[in-house]
Amino acid sequence: MKKSIFLFFALIAGALNLFAQTAGCDTIVTRLAGTAQIKFVRYKHIEMVGAFTINSSGDQVRFAQGNLQYRASTNVWRFAEEQYEMLGTSGYTHSTTAYTSGNETAAASRSTQDSWIDLFGWGTSGKDDGETTAYEPWSVSTTNTDYRHAAELNANSDWSRFGVIINGGGASGPQQGLWRTLTGDELTYIFSGRTDASSKYGVGELFGVRGVYLIPDVFDWTADPVASAISAAGFTWVPFSSETTKGGSNLITSSTLWNVLQNAGVVFLPVTGQRTGENVEAAASGGYYWTATGSKGGGYSSRLVFNITASKMPTITLPKSAKSHFGCAVRPVQDL
Repeated sequence: MKKSIFLFFALIAGALNLFAQTAGCDTIVTRLAGTAQIKFVRYKHIEMVGAFTINSSGDQVRFAQGNLQYRASTNVWRFAEEQYEMLGTSGYTHSTTAYTSGNETAAASRSTQDSWIDLFGWGTSGKDDGETTAYEPWSVSTTNTDYRHAAELNANSDWSRFGVIINGGGASGPQQGLWRTLTGDELTYIFSGRTDASSKYGVGELFGVRGVYLIPDVFDWTADPVASAISAAGFTWVPFSSETTKGGSNLITSSTLWNVLQNAGVVFLPVTGQRTGENVEAAASGGYYWTATGSKGGGYSSRLVFNITASKMPTITLPKSAKSHFGCAVRPVQDL
């Protein structure tokens, strides 16, 4: 009996360790009777404190700590551990690692790949609804009709609602169903419907990564520790409506400043690139984020698009219609 119990816990421990990466994780060691040890891995979860109103009724959400990522070999979802992390330009390229035609084209190969990916077709949660053929997170079909045919994602088709996110928080560890994807209307409200909305988003760079900053509903630039940190860093906030610099004005290279801003609720959406089939484009300049809004049978879905380059004035378009087979990023939210 004791042997069976030990084997049961050992199997659990092995499964948990299979998910592990050493960076950003805590290893918890427990001991059974005798000398046997079991190691459990707890992934880093950051509780984002910023509240963002998403409609005229006053409903609010908070954003996840980073973009959603997936690894097929262990069927695991996680949030990027840093808000500015995107796999397209951070030592990882989809087109040469995860979707290379000579290496990962076959579905059987893609379904077991060990690389983390973060550019997904619309509604590719991994749930087979019997209606579509491209429902896996690693699906790369370029045929729109292979994807979801719905006006809005549901609990089975929303990446962050259907999947268990290993660093998704919750008192008992990895959680399912705590997160969801914003609709097109909700995302638009964050940019244009909130009080003083035009002053609460801007473009720029964070540690060399271009992207868009979102300021929470309640935020005071003049109160410490924010005021002291921006003064020490010589930083000046420039909202998008006042942008006059190509590539964006809000450049942050100070870890101290960013930690203060993040702890005060500031959200950063990094450029992601866009995947079509096995190819990724605009990885260093374009941000492409899915919403939960689609079109019934149309093969098109809504997404946030922004373009930040050194040669052109930055642009932000939302929600913009896009082909459902495009690979875009997902930044989940949690209802407050």
